Amino acid sequence: MSLVFRFIIFPAFERTDIKSQTFSPRSHWFIYMTTSGKIFVVIVILAGIVGLFLMARVTATHSFWIKAYEADETEMLAQRKQKFDRQLELERVNTEHDKLINRWYQTWADVNTVSNGDGSISIDAGSNQGLPAPGGNVPVVLYGFRPDPQNEGETVFVKSFKVTDVQNDRSTLTAEGYTTEEEIASWDAGNWRFWKMIPSSYFSTLSALDARRAETNFTLEIQQRSVAKQEELLTRAKKMLENRHLQLDGDPEFAGDDNLPIEIRVGYIKAIEQTQNEHLEILQEVDQLRREIKATTDEINELLTNNDELASRLPQ
Repeated sequence: MSLVFRFIIFPAFERTDIKSQTFSPRSHWFIYMTTSGKIFVVIVILAGIVGLFLMARVTATHSFWIKAYEADETEMLAQRKQKFDRQLELERVNTEHDKLINRWYQTWADVNTVSNGDGSISIDAGSNQGLPAPGGNVPVVLYGFRPDPQNEGETVFVKSFKVTDVQNDRSTLTAEGYTTEEEIASWDAGNWRFWKMIPSSYFSTLSALDARRAETNFTLEIQQRSVAKQEELLTRAKKMLENRHLQLDGDPEFAGDDNLPIEIRVGYIKAIEQTQNEHLEILQEVDQLRREIKATTDEINELLTNNDELASRLPQ
């Protein structure tokens, strides 16, 4: 500030009294300033005021963001703690869920299985191996997998089976849903694997495929019955056509039996032709007789005419 007074403000002072050679900047210095100096002083004062105002605003803004940061940090710490508590709760719930649902994920591997040929199977596993017995209205369903004959060491899904009888080391299971004889015939005896539960998405897909297969097989059976009926009708039509040909052309087996009607011996066509020929022959004979009758009638008429003429010549 002293530099400002020394180099900027002081030179702006002028004494109106030329005779006075003394100058005191501390006595009424603003009065002796030039107009530009006064303007500059006002600008400096205004700049200081604005600077103080801006400094206050910056300080307030800085305080606001500091408080916001501290609040966000506190909230973030609270969220981290809440997330950690939720993870602990999730682990606890998963543990309880596993304890509760673990018994549903039972599996029996390498179980000797034999097909009974009627859609049921017998397995060497029972209550001693932990196989649950059916009770009440809730059936016990197991999902069977048999060894894949084409890929050693792998298994293929067979079907869902309902447990119908459980003994100590032996049980009987009956297939659920649509089952064909060809499918039952493919159930080779061997060491099967049984699961108490499979993923619901797989079960839905298998159920949909099983329903589609049942619908397709049902449609195929209807078509096969329709084809069989059409073949039966075709056979009957061929037989009727053959009989019709025998009726029209005659049966060679009875051709030489004169005791049978001509229609059976030679057929309707030849019988009609023969009858028509005989009819034509009769018509020809009738026509010939008519001609002879006419000729005879003409001759008689001529004789009568001659007789009348001769009678007229006789004397009265």
